[in-house]
Amino acid sequence: MSERQGAGWSGSVYGNHPVQGDGRVDGHAWYFRAKWAAWSMEIVEDTSISPEVMPVVGPEHPGWLVEEDWGTSPEASRMDDATAWQLIEQTIARFRRGELPYIRPEPL
Repeated sequence: MSERQGAGWSGSVYGNHPVQGDGRVDGHAWYFRAKWAAWSMEIVEDTSISPEVMPVVGPEHPGWLVEEDWGTSPEASRMDDATAWQLIEQTIARFRRGELPYIRPEPL
């Protein structure tokens, strides 16, 4: 496991098959996952949700989600921590610039 922090964010990256990470950015919980040939990161809007219960973004919990292809299967599952941190930090910057897709709850 490796831990990092920056201005307004912190977290940890751990494991392989899949590589995972979680933490907080500007009070919001985030969750990172790299498996097979893709990676994703979500940031939940509700600041009362703990990173330990992630992933939760979807119809009941709005938030921001990015999913991207990465290599060929199972390369993403073997991603090193440095690469995972690079993707996480880039996603945090995109979140702060308002560039991530926002997932809204389904209307009743």
